[in-house]
Amino acid sequence: MPLAVEGDGTAAGRARVLLEYTLGMSVAVLIAGALVFSCGAVAREIEERHIQLLAVKPVRAAQVWLGKWIGLLLINALLLAMVGVFVYGGIRWTLRSGRYSEAERAQTGEELLIARRLIVPVAEDVTAEAAARLAQLPAGAAEADPERREALLRMLGRRILAERATVAPGGSKTWVFRLPADIGTGRRARLRFRLAPTIEPGLISGSWRLESPPSSEGVTVSMGDALANGGYIDVPDENVSAPGTLRVVFRNGTAGQTGTAVFDIEEGLELLVNAGGFEANLLRSLFVLFCRLALLSALGLTAGCVFSSPVAGFLCVSIIVVAMMGHYVTVQSVNDIQAPHAEDAGGGERSRLAVFLQNAGESMVKRTAVVVEPVANLNPLGPLADGLLVSWAFAGRALVLLGVVYPGVLGAAGVWALWKRELALPGD
Repeated sequence: MPLAVEGDGTAAGRARVLLEYTLGMSVAVLIAGALVFSCGAVAREIEERHIQLLAVKPVRAAQVWLGKWIGLLLINALLLAMVGVFVYGGIRWTLRSGRYSEAERAQTGEELLIARRLIVPVAEDVTAEAAARLAQLPAGAAEADPERREALLRMLGRRILAERATVAPGGSKTWVFRLPADIGTGRRARLRFRLAPTIEPGLISGSWRLESPPSSEGVTVSMGDALANGGYIDVPDENVSAPGTLRVVFRNGTAGQTGTAVFDIEEGLELLVNAGGFEANLLRSLFVLFCRLALLSALGLTAGCVFSSPVAGFLCVSIIVVAMMGHYVTVQSVNDIQAPHAEDAGGGERSRLAVFLQNAGESMVKRTAVVVEPVANLNPLGPLADGLLVSWAFAGRALVLLGVVYPGVLGAAGVWALWKRELALPGD
């Protein structure tokens, strides 16, 4: 893939291909291999009657399952280590090949090959305004059932945030960051802003103002300089060297000299603070990926304790597909703005069957999300490819959930199924 995909032609784009796509596709291949081997680890031995050699010996079902799982973990660890070495070597070879200028390689190291701590601004409270707008909707909307009312409030809240992210000529917008107590000193900090994709950055002028109350001193940066710096604003050390707040104000230019600035709702402005090196960040990311492989190996192994190898493989793939679809639906239900009406496209009331199916589907997705979301959120590829910190706390959560809790539940089910299963029937 790194030989076939060039990215955007820059050193950073090439590195992102290696980190996000090459590493991601390699892990996908490892996941497929882990499922194939884990589904057949016990099922094939039962089908070929090799398991009977263990059944007549003082070996417990838990020992069989755990031994198979640990063996799969060792294989996954070895293969994943080889993938990590290849990806790291490919990045270093790419940056030292002389293909890119020294300035571009340095920029890639500052923005991508590093571990930066992400600090988001204080969330804006739009609850009161959303409730006021809900009261102004047509009769019946405000008195809807609790779930429907919650969905309407969420939709109105996102609409309010979208309005606040729009800065007309002569207007302004303010973000406030709370600096943590362990932020440290002497670490480079930068603000990164993102405009909506439909906005032409070159048409936006104005200025940025950085302040750290109660100090009256501040820094002003023009929008042109910030755009020339790739959408980054360097923050002086004195503004982030101690716990407190950082106040950032964007003031758009005057009418006729600038356009309307529309910031991204989710990632309009972020504070990035250098927190470590790339090598350690890559190792932590590989460890999280290893935990994901451990979970999938446990899933395949347990399925193989219940069903034959082909059926176990089909079941595991089906579970993964359903889980991914449920995660996608959950994300879309939060991000999409839906019309606050109970009528269908034709303007009439929905049938009882349609209401029942919708409620049943939403209930199923919500129940599935309780199990799937913790796993889906523990994905290090996105932060790693964006130069963000994959912290030890993140890796610890992956170890507990993906390496202990979920495999423990699956292992208990697999051990019980193997203990109850007839390993040799009369006539076999």
